[in-house]
Amino acid sequence: MLCFFMFAAIIIAVEGYRCKAGRITPEQRKAIVKQNNKFRSQPEQRKAIVKQNNKFRSQLVHGELKNKAGEFMPRGKNMLKM
Repeated sequence: MLCFFMFAAIIIAVEGYRCKAGRITPEQRKAIVKQNNKFRSQPEQRKAIVKQNNKFRSQLVHGELKNKAGEFMPRGKNMLKM
């Protein structure tokens, strides 16, 4: 159920580390979207995915997430809930 979200998050994180300045290129974004379109979630799975995404988003907005080096990531701003 949460595997779908975790899979997408891992791909985005890995691709972000490969790109200059941590940005995803349009080609990489298309590949991620194409991969994610293979999955179709049930309504209860979708709710769980959205809830988990919003939890991570909230933690990032409040500066509570750590990066790979164990340092707190900068606070996010203008991040909308799903």
